[in-house]
Amino acid sequence: MKSKYLLTILLLCLGSAGLAQLKLPAVISNNMIIQRNSRAPIWGWAAAGEKITVTFRDKTYTAQTGSDGKWMLQLDATKAGGPFEMTVNGNGSTIKLSNIWAGDVWIASGQSNMEFGIQTDSLAEESIAAATDSLIHFFVVPMTPSLQLQKDIAAVPGTSLNGQWVVCSPQLMASENWAWHGFSAVGYYFAKEIRKATGSPVGMIGTYKGGTPAQAWISIDGLQQSPAFTEYVSAHQLLLGNYDNALAAYPAKQAAFREELKQWNKASGKPRPREPMQPNGGFNAPSNLYNAMIAPLVPYAIKGVIWYQGESNGDRLNNAVEYATLFPRL
Repeated sequence: MKSKYLLTILLLCLGSAGLAQLKLPAVISNNMIIQRNSRAPIWGWAAAGEKITVTFRDKTYTAQTGSDGKWMLQLDATKAGGPFEMTVNGNGSTIKLSNIWAGDVWIASGQSNMEFGIQTDSLAEESIAAATDSLIHFFVVPMTPSLQLQKDIAAVPGTSLNGQWVVCSPQLMASENWAWHGFSAVGYYFAKEIRKATGSPVGMIGTYKGGTPAQAWISIDGLQQSPAFTEYVSAHQLLLGNYDNALAAYPAKQAAFREELKQWNKASGKPRPREPMQPNGGFNAPSNLYNAMIAPLVPYAIKGVIWYQGESNGDRLNNAVEYATLFPRL
């Protein structure tokens, strides 16, 4: 009996240790570009109270995890250059990163005009063939909504190139395994211009989704700062309060939709049935894209943001007028 009790304790301890394994966010990985001339934050998770050391460019930095297991430190400012390596050590765990460069990091965000991939551009063939600059790196955030703030980006299939830093090349730009028909054409051409103007490496973080309104990209805290956006805060709270019921009812609604779709495909002249809303409200719900596609990047050091959006807030006159105050809040 005593041996069984001790075995149970041991298994529980081993399970806890596994959950507290040293981990970095997806955006801190091989091939990353860190913001030059900036004290770039590096962070991750491990067991509560664990000492973490980060070695970068012959300097060692230390941090200690809080009660929530999170740790963070800041590197000394680094001039443009590379490639560098980084080693992150915890209690018995080591993560080694390579091909790190210091340069300018930009976020490319918005809706479909930003999402529009380089492979669909009118100059796609020649642009892709000439994409030989290995000092332009890309990171595509997987498209997903969330009612809750997320610490890291959503998991991606093993064959996908999303959710990791990748190096520009003709083969990469022509690949079907990432983004939407390749990286944002606007984002890529912007990166080329920045490279030409500065001579420094450029990191482009693509986090975009077609057909989405500005309020989906704003944090709930940001929306709460203005009484003008009370309707969005209320909509978010309503989704939160009804989430469990909506989740339980969703499979039946999906089944009914699929059946209606079969009938619609056989018939003619009928309006296409509307797919039921996801339990979390989907991509267009207030704060859902901030929670899943922006929050996991914070506090990664960046140079700036390029934004290409607005159409989805212009369908009705009152929304278009509101955009004059909504966009500055974003």
